[in-house]
Amino acid sequence: MYALRDTDNPTDRRQHEENQQRFVRRYAEINGQVLPLMKIQRKLPHQTLAQESLWFNVFNQDFLPNYRSADRGAGGTNVGWRPQDAPSAAAWITSAREITFNSDLPQPLNIQLMGKEIDDFYAYNLDGLSPQSSRQRVGDVRLRFVWFPDSGDGG
Repeated sequence: MYALRDTDNPTDRRQHEENQQRFVRRYAEINGQVLPLMKIQRKLPHQTLAQESLWFNVFNQDFLPNYRSADRGAGGTNVGWRPQDAPSAAAWITSAREITFNSDLPQPLNIQLMGKEIDDFYAYNLDGLSPQSSRQRVGDVRLRFVWFPDSGDGG
């Protein structure tokens, strides 16, 4: 319960200051206990062995799909990295095995993986269900790449 107190009264003022100090100490104590638990725990390379067996390539730029093949079928979006907007398209070249970037613009110029949803599908885990009924989007994605800066400051 909160009540307005007369801060001109020395007893009320002292009690108010003591309560405020007690609150600040308790707040710092709770933060000291909770904040270490709120950090993102990074996995060390030697601690991912069990998880690595579950990881699989969703897309590999080194092995581009052959979209000129006659058996591809009509319709659909080609899978691959694509610029998100016109300024990004002017800066990024994503149609070859090597993705290149060239721009002096100060704003971010993004690319995104298009044409394939990233989900948890493995052929062996269906248990009689149709492939589409049990798929869940995946949020835990690892992106690996090699970056060769040719010029600029990288900022």
